[in-house]
Parts: sequence; C-alpha cells; structure tokens
Amino acid sequence: MSAKKKQAKRSAKPAKPSASSGNQAGTKAGTLTDKNKTKAQLTEELIKLRRQNSRLKNEKEKLNHAVAQSIDQYRQMKGRKKELQKLFESPNDAIFILDIDGNFIDVNCKAY
Repeated sequence: MSAKKKQAKRSAKPAKPSASSGNQAGTKAGTLTDKNKTKAQLTEELIKLRRQNSRLKNEKEKLNHAVAQSIDQYRQMKGRKKELQKLFESPNDAIFILDIDGNFIDVNCKAY
C-alpha cells in the first residue's frame, strides 16, 4: 500500500474520545477515571443527585395524582352536562335562554 493511501486511511478514522476529556465520571477495574474530582467530591455529588431524584419522583407522583383528579372531574362534568341537556330538552314547553341584551343563547327543541 502506498504512503498516500495509508495516510488517507488514517485520516478517515474518527478520533477516539479520551478518558480525561470533560468531567466524565466512570469506573475502570475499580478505579476512578475522573481525574478532576476526588472520591469524596464524587460521593457528595452522588448524594445530591439521589436527593434530587427523590424530589423529582415526589413531584411526579403529585402531578400524576393531579392529572388523575382532573380526568375524574372532567368525566363528572361531562356526565353532568348530559344530565342537564336532557333536562333542558325533555319538557313539553319551549325554553329560551337570552343574554342581558336579549340575544338568544340557546333554545330547546320544543321552541322550534
């Protein structure tokens, strides 16, 4: 293989990320690879992250509960609306609903 082909092949390969780049933390055979932080700092960071995770889980549970309540309320209102619509449509008399200016807002089927 010619020298130009070898050089082109080498330049086409993506660069491998180094273990010391950035603030990445990891373990390799039981040793810390993050050279910028001490074990105590990493432990403290882990504790903070666990606390934050716990708070987020609590917030998620509260939101799930609120959503479930909203869904229940919506279903109740939808059922109540059907009941009121039946009550509005069932009498043998005409029913008109007017706004303050005398404009018709709604009428039942007997008004036609």
